[in-house]
Amino acid sequence: MDQTPLPFSLASSTTLELEGENTVTVRQTGNSKTRCTVSLTITADGGKLKPMIIFKGQRGGTIATRELAASQYRDNMVLSCQSNARQDEENMNDWVDGVLVPHLQQHAAGSPVYLFLDQFAAHDTASFRTRMDSLGVTLKLIPGKCTWVLQPIDVGLGKPFKDRVRQKWFRWMINHAEADVDLPKASRDEIQSG
Repeated sequence: MDQTPLPFSLASSTTLELEGENTVTVRQTGNSKTRCTVSLTITADGGKLKPMIIFKGQRGGTIATRELAASQYRDNMVLSCQSNARQDEENMNDWVDGVLVPHLQQHAAGSPVYLFLDQFAAHDTASFRTRMDSLGVTLKLIPGKCTWVLQPIDVGLGKPFKDRVRQKWFRWMINHAEADVDLPKASRDEIQSG
């Protein structure tokens, strides 16, 4: 399992324009600093588990209790909130409850289970280690600066995932690109459906 930040606006840092033009028009939404975190998980045989999306918000706040709880996508992914839209110890437990435990119950009963994570602080807390022990999961932390070699999710899933999201974002921008009209901000619902 690994998480990756996902900006709501994926505008390119480069532009193209005809040679000699003095002005380059850049269209963007008001979401240039808004982001969420997506946690992706794969199994040793390449199976993809339910993704988790962490939005900015308070755990018991309006976004969590009304908007995410009523999301049409809540059965296909785990939705959570955190004050900075980042993975932390609390939503690591949400991931365990919503992704790992159901997988263990359906596919791994009685089999040895190893969980490979990088050394991100939320992955290496005493309570998380205790939780993994209680589930019979052997936790393996990948040494720093080695994830690109030892964690296939970075290259095999994370990069293609971001590439697909970027393609969908460009299509979304094209569909909303009416002349002289401010582009709307992408909603949390649109991010979930992405």
